[in-house]
Amino acid sequence: MAVNLITAPTEEALSIDDAKSFLGIEGTDDDARIERLIVSARQAFEVFCNRALISSTWELVLDWFPCCDIRIPALVSVTSLKYLDTAAAEQTLAATYYRVTAAGTDGGIGRVQLRYGQSWPSIYSEQDAVTLRYVAGWSDADAVPERVKDGMRAYVAEQYDGTDRSAVYENLWWTYRIVPI
Repeated sequence: MAVNLITAPTEEALSIDDAKSFLGIEGTDDDARIERLIVSARQAFEVFCNRALISSTWELVLDWFPCCDIRIPALVSVTSLKYLDTAAAEQTLAATYYRVTAAGTDGGIGRVQLRYGQSWPSIYSEQDAVTLRYVAGWSDADAVPERVKDGMRAYVAEQYDGTDRSAVYENLWWTYRIVPI
């Protein structure tokens, strides 16, 4: 199983002005560095919490269809569900075969599950036979909970000045963490 980023977010949850205000910085000398730290803070959140932060496109690659449903943190929608049929030809499974339950505004776990009376198609016995492309994450920066942003501010400050604040941002992010099953 692999999860790959296809399209990165078009915005970050934390603006440069917000980060500079938190850091007490005026001027533009460190803007490029702070922008990189904001991206790093988003990536740290995504790794720590096992979820996308801001709307982005991902692919989940599986060796086979699961026995039940496919669970995805912060799932918004499914773009496509492709598989290798028994002749090793790529096919796209029609959306009429499965149902998507989005994660909701809390960014919990969404699900892709078979509709009643349907079954997963037979697949070619090979690694990476199933590819699910989906969108996950909060819709935009305004939708991201302030607690998450507070953790990002602490992370940026830690990376900027070298003062250990990991206990602060991990504590703030803990309620959004999804433990893989």
